[in-house]
Amino acid sequence: MAIENSSRRTFLQQISFGSSLLLAPSPNAYSSSNFSPDLYPTLESFQNEDDDYLIRIGVRFKGLVPDGLSAEMRIRQGKIRRAKSYFMAVEKWKHQTNRLSWQMSGLTAYPYTIICWITPNSRTPELSIQIDKETTISLTELFAQQGLEYATDTLDVSVGLLGSQEIGTVDRSFFNVSSDNDKFQFAVMADPQGGDARDMTNGSITRMKIHNAFIENSVSLVSLLKNPAFCLVLGDIVDSQGQETNFDQTLAYFKQADVPWLYSVGNHETKYRLTFGADYDFSGFSNYLAAQKKINGMDKLLYSFNLGKWHFIVWPDPLRKNFWETHPHYFDWLEQDLEQHQDQPTFLLQHIPAHPIGIDPLISYVESVEVKRTLLDILAKYGNVKYVLSGHVHIPLIASRKTAVTYQGMNLINLPAAGFRPRGFGEEDITGGPVQGIAVANIDGEEAKVAFHTVTDEIYDYPASLQEFSPEAYPLWLKHKWELEASDKVQNGDFSEGLKSWHRRFVYEENRNPSNICEVRKWRNQSALYLYSASRGYRVPGQDRLPQTINRICQAISINPDQRPALSFQHQVDNENSNSNEWVGAFIWIEGFEKDLKKLNQVYAIGKAYGNLRDNHRGLTPPTTNYFSLPIISDAKSVQLNIAQNYEENQGSNFLSLNLDRLVVNLGVWTANEKPSQRMGVYFTGFRLDENPTNTALVEVNPQNIWRKGIDHIAGEHVNVEERYVPPHRS
Repeated sequence: MAIENSSRRTFLQQISFGSSLLLAPSPNAYSSSNFSPDLYPTLESFQNEDDDYLIRIGVRFKGLVPDGLSAEMRIRQGKIRRAKSYFMAVEKWKHQTNRLSWQMSGLTAYPYTIICWITPNSRTPELSIQIDKETTISLTELFAQQGLEYATDTLDVSVGLLGSQEIGTVDRSFFNVSSDNDKFQFAVMADPQGGDARDMTNGSITRMKIHNAFIENSVSLVSLLKNPAFCLVLGDIVDSQGQETNFDQTLAYFKQADVPWLYSVGNHETKYRLTFGADYDFSGFSNYLAAQKKINGMDKLLYSFNLGKWHFIVWPDPLRKNFWETHPHYFDWLEQDLEQHQDQPTFLLQHIPAHPIGIDPLISYVESVEVKRTLLDILAKYGNVKYVLSGHVHIPLIASRKTAVTYQGMNLINLPAAGFRPRGFGEEDITGGPVQGIAVANIDGEEAKVAFHTVTDEIYDYPASLQEFSPEAYPLWLKHKWELEASDKVQNGDFSEGLKSWHRRFVYEENRNPSNICEVRKWRNQSALYLYSASRGYRVPGQDRLPQTINRICQAISINPDQRPALSFQHQVDNENSNSNEWVGAFIWIEGFEKDLKKLNQVYAIGKAYGNLRDNHRGLTPPTTNYFSLPIISDAKSVQLNIAQNYEENQGSNFLSLNLDRLVVNLGVWTANEKPSQRMGVYFTGFRLDENPTNTALVEVNPQNIWRKGIDHIAGEHVNVEERYVPPHRS
């Protein structure tokens, strides 16, 4: 079913919406290997269908700038047709024919990302960019230099061309569906993660052999379908880091089913440490694009198509550093594509789930808050997106059905893997056996039904009505901690109003004997928060496992920059349901912010300490984590944490110099999830800020009692390995 590159005009029709600055005198005279020569051999190749050039200006502050900063861009011999900003809000936006100006608030969370659509009227146009200093560059120079980057004491600036050659549509003729047929089915295969077991760069031969066996079985399920329109491999086509040998091996498996195959980018299609910059370099995708071309003639990362009454969008999720900061125009393309097809029900197919799953490490090993909410806001804008299917998690089928949600009219479903073993969610799966397989969607007019077909020949329908996801109930999924509402005192510190004013992370709960409990109980004639975490159950050979450490709640509190805060509370370890000799613990975790910049990270550990309490999402260096030890007690005890004093004793600097305006108090329990004996329960109540703190010097946690294990692949499973973390040196 492969489409030859020579017929690309009919198979892949470009959809663009911007990019450029100015035409070079002779585009062919300027070629650049780093600009991915197959896609962008000349400056001219960056022009879109409207003959615009799209440029990106990225500004990242190195620290807070209290008064913000003004910026502008001017163009000679051209006009600015459109402009748009992403991720960080800009103010005082002024758009004129040849001048764009804006104000940046000076926050640090993400780069300020500006996109400009420029229509040239000369072959020698020139840009003047004024951001902390003035820089002038022509489009020709911008192409020849492969982008522009400079730094000042205050910020980093990045300017680059944005292209659209890797964006397109797929012609109907590619699919096994006639243009007048409104009734058809298609298959989705998430996370095969196969490859060449003989290639020693993959790390684990056993792991690869296990995946490959299930991939062949999953492909056979595709072959059993009655003339499916297509089968999409939903990211993580291969294991390891996108080696060519792995793509070739999976291709051999896929060809066993005679159907049109489509690919989507996941986080295993490229090298792990791949970073994107101003040069718009696609060399990191070279193996993926080559493999895609072999199976269907495409060289796309983002594309869409129509079948029957439905519209389909395939969305990339490489999960690599700076990808979205340097490809913001994908969001604009998505918005325009949805607007153009707003009368059609739509499937969005992506690798990374946009809804919470509730098990570590899938709290942090997903797209950032900014990317998730930008994407979801766009998807919900026109009301035409009906289904969002994702992979990445290697989720058991029972958990896939339980976590599937409806959000603003969209059904979001995370699919089990086609090859990878399921992660341990703590309970027996629906089938009691292997749950690898494929998802099958049956389309009838404007109706769609999704089911999962397992390799053991079982079919399970997803419910027509799914539970509603409420961002208000779990605000940390789509908000940063510094965006939470804050009061000048602890609200509901005695838990007399349940969990009101406290924000919980979404935690996956087993149907029986839940391993995580977060509830208010009566304790010593008063209300108290009870937090419990235990190693998840149902441990079977071959099941993939990772530490589970996410049972926590938090509350934001506003403070004055000259305030020396102390926190008082009562706590007691639930001795009957705790085993403090194991790798388990409880904590009070204090984070301090000046606006959006995190400056304080202080952990008070009850028992052993978890070494990954940071929540840092910036490219900036996070603050040093200070660990202090609290005793494990079996009787109720009042404690005061002198946050300011503890910081000063640990860091040797004045707490007030941090200039904090917000604290976030986190309460939590954790377990390494290695063996059944690991469990910890604790009661908390009576939280308040103290005006007159007492001297409460505390002992630092012994580094040997901080959980800092790494993850490795042994015999096909994720397992904990010896410590890899080296604590930062402090003089």
